Amino acid sequence: MTDYHDLLIEICTEELPPKRLSMLEQAFFSSIKKQLQEAQLDFSDIKSFSTPRRLAVLVYQLAEQQPTQTIERKGPNVTQAYDAQGQLTPAGKGFLHSCGITQDQLSTIKTDKGECLHFIGEKPGLDVTSLIPEIINTALKGLPIPKPMRWGNNDFQFIRPVHSIIVLYGQHVIPIKLFGLKSNRISSGHRQMCHEKIVIGFPEQYETELEQKGFVVASAKKRQYIIVNQISSILENKLSEKTLAKLDADLLEEVSALVEWPKTLLCQFDEKFLTVPQEALIASMQGHQKCFPMTDQHNQLLPYFLTVSNLDSRDESEVIRGNERVMRARLSDAKFFYETDLKISLESYLPKLGAIIYQEKLGSLADKVDRVTKLAISFADLLKIDAELVKRAAKLCKLDLLSHMVGEFPELQGVMGKYYALHAGENPEVATAIEEHYWPRFAEDKIPTAPVSIALALADRLDTIVGFFSIGLIPTGDKDPFALRRAALGLLKIIIENQLTINLQELNLNEAILAFFKERFKTIALEKGNDIDVFNAVTAISPPILCDALARMQAVQKFKTHPSAPALTQANKRVSNLLIKNNVDNQNVHFSLNLCDTEIEKLLSQQITNTENNLSPLVKNSSYSQGLLLLAELKPTIDQFFEEVMIMTDDLDKRNNRLALLKKLRALFLRVADLAELQLANAA
Repeated sequence: MTDYHDLLIEICTEELPPKRLSMLEQAFFSSIKKQLQEAQLDFSDIKSFSTPRRLAVLVYQLAEQQPTQTIERKGPNVTQAYDAQGQLTPAGKGFLHSCGITQDQLSTIKTDKGECLHFIGEKPGLDVTSLIPEIINTALKGLPIPKPMRWGNNDFQFIRPVHSIIVLYGQHVIPIKLFGLKSNRISSGHRQMCHEKIVIGFPEQYETELEQKGFVVASAKKRQYIIVNQISSILENKLSEKTLAKLDADLLEEVSALVEWPKTLLCQFDEKFLTVPQEALIASMQGHQKCFPMTDQHNQLLPYFLTVSNLDSRDESEVIRGNERVMRARLSDAKFFYETDLKISLESYLPKLGAIIYQEKLGSLADKVDRVTKLAISFADLLKIDAELVKRAAKLCKLDLLSHMVGEFPELQGVMGKYYALHAGENPEVATAIEEHYWPRFAEDKIPTAPVSIALALADRLDTIVGFFSIGLIPTGDKDPFALRRAALGLLKIIIENQLTINLQELNLNEAILAFFKERFKTIALEKGNDIDVFNAVTAISPPILCDALARMQAVQKFKTHPSAPALTQANKRVSNLLIKNNVDNQNVHFSLNLCDTEIEKLLSQQITNTENNLSPLVKNSSYSQGLLLLAELKPTIDQFFEEVMIMTDDLDKRNNRLALLKKLRALFLRVADLAELQLANAA
């Protein structure tokens, strides 16, 4: 009977990169879990841990041994396995040896290639002690480590020097040697608060022992929870209820990866720094000092910040003063950069753009600005807005890249340009466009809505995409070093969210770029809940306006649940196949009521005409759901037509007339979407 025990694996190291810690934890956890499942080692649950100096996995109730495995193997053909005297040939002996059996255990099996040697038997499952070392080794080798390092005179490498390894199954250590170290049951506590080694008796004691004896909170999620609770307590007990903490999720994750025993402290800075744009102050607090800024209920920065210390100090006031002193120096730098930049006019940077290479084959930043300006003016014409404002915004949009502040905080590009433009007396729409033309910067970011901002944002992205495609730097697979997919998604979202009637096919883009945009549009459509066949049904008729296409998809997606949808889809497929097979689209066929010799042909023709008259205003008003319901009313007549009429009759005139009628029917459905593209049950 198989026994079950908990398994603990811990790798203790020097300080791990905080921005990669979560990724390393997840990769280590996922690999261990996957390998245990592949090895058919049962377990009840698995949990991961990470701190600045360790990665760990705890597997609950792990089976001591694999189940017995049934082995079935086919060997060489009997004619190859035995010689003329009936003795095993080298091929036969090789099969015997590979199975680890004697000749009397061999059997044969008939296959399509003749009779072959055959063996079927059972193999005892391997135990945890023999399997775990290789599982750990494989997991460590598979970690996402871009630049592994060596230490000492060793020939092995890892992301950071390794100090100890725990591999504990139940109460027993599984022997393994990695990085020149032997596995044991000894972990390390907090560097300053714990001066003794932590001996782990059983795996299930790991988290409690580290926390109670070692002053280490092993769970990253728990450390984040503690930090958030400490912040809430500070807000409740020390500040006004109207004070808020800017809890950036990425920063919270990074801070929790920097500490093992979090202690959040409230600090202050001089109000004189509030004359600096708050985005710059926040960038300094978050980026340099890993602190959380404080704002009022109107999102205005307050002269407070929260820092997370890595220990319980005997004198918190001294820790607070130290953090305030460092923060004062940082904010002084930001204030100096800002005030220095204000002494230089934004436009004075223009001559320097030519000296900055944008891309070797695409020229300088000045060349980039010239191209964007021309495109922006074109979009201004399409959007019917003031071209001069757009031209001015395009001319100034990249100049803050040369400023001291953006040089120190690249993430403030555009933001500082807006402040400097307003300081110089530029039109507020121009200043706003300088900031907003970078939106959206990521998936859930804001979308520009001001007309000048929209024109500039579209122009900037389109120039980037067209430029890199023109020199062959096109995304392949998962590689997209110039973020062209993100640029395309941003451009499409700007068009969609602002309900713009811009037709990408009228922008003189080549087929490769149009296909690239179509793929990104598919991503957006699927995210909005549309099925892939619905996307294909709508894009097959090439609707020129993205918002219109999404409205059609919404209607078709809903129509798929209509009772008549399968039959109408099947009819559309049949009609489409007939028209393609007979090359009707390229023939000059015309429908004539005089050539109809059945009442159902005449009835279908009349209903097509009536439906077309009623459908046109619905399509014009984008009432596609109503339009599809109107088309659904044709189902009984279409069904009867296919039951009673021989389309491919020997009479060529009648055949062409019936095909012409079907062409009219298909054109009617194509006013909304190509239902032949839908994949529905009973619509094959």
